[in-house]
Amino acid sequence: MESPENQDYVSAAQAEARFKEILGSKPEWKHLVNSQTIEHLSRQVTWPFRQSLHQMERVKQESHISTALDRSSILAGAEDRQYVPRKPSPSRGIAAFANGGSIDVLIEAGSIWLSDDQLQYEVQEAVSVPAGSYATSEIAQVETITKLHTVTELTAYYEIRLDKSQSAKISSLRIEVDEGMGLLEWSLYPRLLNTNEHSRAFDEFYSSLDELGIRFGNGDFGRIPEMNATVKVTLKLTEGESELLPGQNLTFFGDSADPNIGMITAQTQTAITGGRAREGIEEIRNNAIYNVLYDNQLVWDDDYRFSIRRRWPEALWVNVWGEQEQEQVHGLNQAWINKIFISAYSPDNPDVLSEIVTGMEEPMNRAYIAVEPNLKPYHLIIHATVPRTVVRSTAELSIRERLEFAYGLNSPVRLEEIRLHDMYDLLNETGYFTGAGALLTIDIVGDINSNGLDDLVYLDVQGSTIQVQYG
Repeated sequence: MESPENQDYVSAAQAEARFKEILGSKPEWKHLVNSQTIEHLSRQVTWPFRQSLHQMERVKQESHISTALDRSSILAGAEDRQYVPRKPSPSRGIAAFANGGSIDVLIEAGSIWLSDDQLQYEVQEAVSVPAGSYATSEIAQVETITKLHTVTELTAYYEIRLDKSQSAKISSLRIEVDEGMGLLEWSLYPRLLNTNEHSRAFDEFYSSLDELGIRFGNGDFGRIPEMNATVKVTLKLTEGESELLPGQNLTFFGDSADPNIGMITAQTQTAITGGRAREGIEEIRNNAIYNVLYDNQLVWDDDYRFSIRRRWPEALWVNVWGEQEQEQVHGLNQAWINKIFISAYSPDNPDVLSEIVTGMEEPMNRAYIAVEPNLKPYHLIIHATVPRTVVRSTAELSIRERLEFAYGLNSPVRLEEIRLHDMYDLLNETGYFTGAGALLTIDIVGDINSNGLDDLVYLDVQGSTIQVQYG
C-alpha cells in the first residue's frame, strides 16, 4: 500500500479511503467496497501501515539533535559534534578543626570527613592544629576515586570509558601513564589540537550511553600509549548541588599519617554551598549546536568567557581583556604586550581566579595575567508608602529580595546595566505601590560606573536605606 505523495502523516480516514480506492479498482472486490466487512478489513490492513509511518517519522526525528526527544539521541548528536557536557562542581566552605590533645595534629590535604548524611568532604589545604586550640581550612564535597587500566592494544586513538554511574558525578579527572619510567601526567588537549607525536596528550568525549571517556592520540597528534602501559585515572566525584549548614559535625574517615588524628573534632564553620549540577539535557542540545561557533578556539573575549563559564560554572562574574583595553584605561606600558587579563569572582570558590589562570591553555605567544576584581558597591535610598492592606515588613523583605536577586553581588543573574527606571519597574511588579496613597522614590548613592575591566559594580542591599511606611 502506497502512502499519499508528499505526506508525512496519514490519518485513519485517509488510509481507509485509499484502501477502498485500491479495492475499487479490482472487479472482484468492487461490489464490497462500502460493506462493513471491508471497513473492518481496512482497519486491520492500514493500522500496521500507519504505525510503520509513525515509527519512520520518529526515527527521522531522533536523527536530528534539534528535534530528538530521547536522551541517548541528543547525546549521540552532541558526540558527533565532539561536544563534552559541562561537569558538576562541588560545594565548598570552611571547616573548623579543634584539637583536644596536648600536641599539635596535622590535618592532611585530601583527608576525608563525613557529614551526618554520609556525604564526603575533602580538606583542600593541609593545616596544623595547635594543641588545645583550633584551625580552619577549606573543604569541598568531593570523593576521590582511583582507577588503574592496562593498555591492551597498541593502536591509534586508544579509548578508556568510565562507568556510567560515575560519569555523571565527575567534576574533574587526572590522567597519569606509566610506560616503564614511572607515572607521568598527561594533559587534556581538546580535539588533540596543538599536539605532535611526542605530546603526552588526551582528549575527552561523552558517549550516547552517558559514559565519559578519554581518547589518546594517533602518533601524529598525540602519543600512542605503549603496550601494557598502566593508566592511572584519578576522579573527583561530587553530588553537585548540596548544602551543609554551619555548626554541623564532621567525622574523620580513612587513614592519616598523624596517629593523633583521633583528638580532632570538626564542625562546619560556614555553610558548605555553591555546588552546581552537571549540564542538563536541554543545555547539552543547545550548547552542542552553538559550540561549533566557538570550537574551543580562544580568539575573542566572548570566547574566553564562554569557555571559562563552562569549566568554572561557580564563577558568577568573569571579564577578559587584552593589552589594547588595558592601555586605554591605564596608559602605555611595555609589560602589557602579549598579555591576556582575566578577572573573576565566585562567592563559593575564593580560589577560582587562580584556578582559571593556571587551568586555561595558554595561546601561542600570550600569557594570562590574573587581576583581582575591584568590588565597587553602591547604595540605594528608598522611601516607600504602601496601603494599610499591606504588611510593611513583608513589603520591605520583598523589596530587598528582588533587589538582591537583580543587582546583588552574589546573584547569578546580576544585571550589568544599572538604570533607575528598571529598578522602578522591578519594584512596581510587587503590586505594593499601585493602591491609593502608595508612593515609591529611589535614589542611587555611589559610583555606578565601571572601567569595563576589573570593576565589579554591585548593589549593597544590606547597606542601603529602605523605609516603608503607611500612607
